[in-house]
Amino acid sequence: MNKRHVMLLLLAGVCHSARGSDDNIYLTNLFDENNTDYYWNVKSSEDRQALFTSMSRELGIAISHKNLVPGETLGIYGFEVALDTTIAFVSTAEMCDVDASVPTCQYKLDREDAWRVMDADHRLTFGNALLLPSLRIRKGLPFSTEAGLDLTYFSFSHQGALSGYVRGALHEGMWDGNWRILPDVGLTIGGTKFLGNDEFDLSVLEWHLTLGWTVPVGGIKDSHVGTLSPFLGLGWMYITSIPFAGATPADNIPERLLVLEGVTGRNAKVTTGDTGERVVALDPSFSPLKLSIGLRIASGRVRLLNGMEVTYNASEGGFDPPTVTVGLGFIY
Repeated sequence: MNKRHVMLLLLAGVCHSARGSDDNIYLTNLFDENNTDYYWNVKSSEDRQALFTSMSRELGIAISHKNLVPGETLGIYGFEVALDTTIAFVSTAEMCDVDASVPTCQYKLDREDAWRVMDADHRLTFGNALLLPSLRIRKGLPFSTEAGLDLTYFSFSHQGALSGYVRGALHEGMWDGNWRILPDVGLTIGGTKFLGNDEFDLSVLEWHLTLGWTVPVGGIKDSHVGTLSPFLGLGWMYITSIPFAGATPADNIPERLLVLEGVTGRNAKVTTGDTGERVVALDPSFSPLKLSIGLRIASGRVRLLNGMEVTYNASEGGFDPPTVTVGLGFIY
């Protein structure tokens, strides 16, 4: 089986998942205007805002560009294409006991688990994780720079994300015989847009600094056997989430949900739409610090990637659930 067959099989798996898509994130699940007495309605505006804010932050972290490449660049003639899969863990509430009262149990869950409320069929999170297959493309450019695109699919939904970024090598490792004595250092600047949802708009801006080494297998420079490339990354993310950005009153949005405010980690702003002025509030937790660690194994033109990213929530003084990425690609 050659590399073309491998890529076709991986792509077929992604397309098969897409065919079964029938679930999105719905803010309107927070409150049913036609059934105001149902116990699953989140009646408190403060609770609805907290759930929207929690979901937006974790979704932004999940779909953001994964800074999982070594510090070195591809070179002016270099090109890379890969299919990766990211498992993004999210915060979900523990299920209630079997003997618990159903209304009381649901009331408790609806105030602690944003994903359970806004995921209509409870399929998106696979328990407590999102499954995000991605097509990644990188192209080398002159002066030790490169540009790339990530196209991500949100499994079992009609949603996805598109990321674009540019990278530049601030320093590419110094060789001492067959070994690099100084690390490669690269800087990445990118942005991500959430696609396919009419009830809210979410985007991410970010930058990352990456340090890494490329070690030849067996200690032989330019070895045809392959290379190992461990790397570390550090950067900042700036998430912005605005509810009902693409919606109009004709979409039958419940009036009680129109008070939801957007949140951003960059700057506070005011937008004007058909429903009047809407405040987008500055929230420090929407500009988390991101830490990346990974290993790329390359042999010939084939590369295997394994990596993990975690973000630090300074406002709460703790780390968020991590994202784990694995993938297979080809370097030309």
